[in-house]
Amino acid sequence: MLTDLLQTYGQLLLFAFFASLALSYVLTPPVMSLCRVLKIMDEPNDRRIHTKPTPRCGGLAVFAAFSGTLLLLISVVNFPQINEATREFVTRVLPVTLPLIVLGMVDDRWEISPLVKLLGQLTVAGLAWASGMQIGKFMGNEMHLALDVSLTVLLYLGAMNAYNLIDGMDGVAGGLAAITSLGLCGLNVVVGNEGMAAISLAVTGACLGFLRYNFHPARIFLGDTGSLYIGFILMSLTLGSQSRATATVLFIIPLLTMGVPMIDTGLAIWRRSVRKAIYPERKGKVSRADKDHLHHRLARKGLTQRRVALLLYAIQASVFIIGLSWVFLQNYRIAIFTVAFFVGSYVVLRYLASLEMTDSGRWIVDGIRRPGRLQLYNSCMPFLDVLFLSGSLALLAWLLSADFKLLGLNRLIQETAAPVIGVPMIFIWATRYYRLQWTRARAVDFFYFGLVAFAGVAIGVAISPLPLQHSLRHTLLFTLVILSLSIPFLLFLRIFPRLVQDMLHLYERQHSTPEQKGNRVLIYGAGYGFTLITRAESFEGTQSRRHYRLVGLIDDDPNLKERVIHGHPVLGIGMDLVELCIEHEIDEIIVSTTLQPHSLEHLMEVSDQLDLKVSQSQFANKILRERHAPALKGEVELALEP
Repeated sequence: MLTDLLQTYGQLLLFAFFASLALSYVLTPPVMSLCRVLKIMDEPNDRRIHTKPTPRCGGLAVFAAFSGTLLLLISVVNFPQINEATREFVTRVLPVTLPLIVLGMVDDRWEISPLVKLLGQLTVAGLAWASGMQIGKFMGNEMHLALDVSLTVLLYLGAMNAYNLIDGMDGVAGGLAAITSLGLCGLNVVVGNEGMAAISLAVTGACLGFLRYNFHPARIFLGDTGSLYIGFILMSLTLGSQSRATATVLFIIPLLTMGVPMIDTGLAIWRRSVRKAIYPERKGKVSRADKDHLHHRLARKGLTQRRVALLLYAIQASVFIIGLSWVFLQNYRIAIFTVAFFVGSYVVLRYLASLEMTDSGRWIVDGIRRPGRLQLYNSCMPFLDVLFLSGSLALLAWLLSADFKLLGLNRLIQETAAPVIGVPMIFIWATRYYRLQWTRARAVDFFYFGLVAFAGVAIGVAISPLPLQHSLRHTLLFTLVILSLSIPFLLFLRIFPRLVQDMLHLYERQHSTPEQKGNRVLIYGAGYGFTLITRAESFEGTQSRRHYRLVGLIDDDPNLKERVIHGHPVLGIGMDLVELCIEHEIDEIIVSTTLQPHSLEHLMEVSDQLDLKVSQSQFANKILRERHAPALKGEVELALEP
């Protein structure tokens, strides 16, 4: 009996592997021809390593081979190990992969924007969750619906983008995917999940058949069609394998077997985020591609593309061996994890993350050298938001727990805190309000922030357990209480630095010398250049630095009109210059910014007409040139008397 079982089981695995391998090997050349006909070609550029146009939609062959093998397994070849659960998995996954393939092909052909691609990935991940590919339970406990959706979608996004980022050199992504799927097959064999083991091995065969054409020198690339698809399939296999094993074995371990792509993705996010903080004038995005991925770094050390691929394969296989050791040596799992964690952390930080550590060190040193008060305040704002939102829940429990027994503080924190606090924090982060300089915010910024926070809290309450435990009327009551307690405090956090700044400047103006001598001056530009002037004066005192009487400011931004900036009023825009100079008896205009050609021409006409002296702050001009040289490129610069 055992011999018959092993023979049938072996036949299943061999059929899944070789059928997928053969289909992939046979279908890849037609896909190459199709790419040339549809002009889906990867042209060489500064970021590319290859030197000639290459077809870039090879994932279509992997998709066709794997899907064809699955259809053969569930409809043509009758293996007893292909049970109803395996058939259900196939019918769930295959339809969802179709829109993902379309998304990848569109991106390979026309290179859609990162935002559109992200929205497409979110849609596919949501469809996967709706079809039943869910985490569901973790460590035996049923997960909350919102948490289940969020984590499932996040895992899919992480897997898809991990393989998308690592796919930058011949054979790397395909080979890593083959090793990962082989690891999943081994883990499923260990726990007795024969059907999922065969499906995992089919992925291995599809990747190896394609790798024949993708290994250096590559004749075809996976493209986004293949990299996104492979990441999606591997995560689906991970989620679909939980039914026959504990979450520890078939949820965490497969993530470890995806180690190299995940490490590369983490380093890319770290590196690009730090560089964006160090060099804000470059206007770079975290999604912007660079040439500092693991395969690029290894290539710069002199390794050939073949050696780079083989080295990354070895690292991936090592992580997979650690995962298998976790499964077999149950009594030593903690020791294995501890050793692997510290060794892995040392290797990553010492050898792989050298660029990230260097940039992070520069960022930290710059922050220590010049710790701006407003920057420190903004960095603390998320923690203060969490504090006030948590306080709102605590006050809700204190005010209403006598009438509603289910509103105990412990229960509120355990069941409700995650959505009520997490959703508004995500909304605020997604709308970039944590990056806004609130001392220069307009009234409309505070209004929109209030709307974002309001929507976040309301949605957080809606997806929390409160509506399930109470009536609609009571839920609305709780929502109003939380909103009335949290929104004013969140707004006050943003208003406070602006209020303090204006009060300090008002105090300085009231206690300044009333009979200040010098020309009556307007400063043209209420932006960063004027901020530099006021900061420079603050080091030695306003009166010792200023040789003129500052009447007010003008700026070409009409939204700043009638605002008070650093204690001085914005009297109008550049087009109001004649009227303002006559009304306030202006003697001189100091320019604190780089003007556009039409503004410069108008300024010179007014100065000739009214016989005004026009000058530019040399200090502000110098700093502006240093910090905003790329932004000022191509603009007309003032060549006026200093």
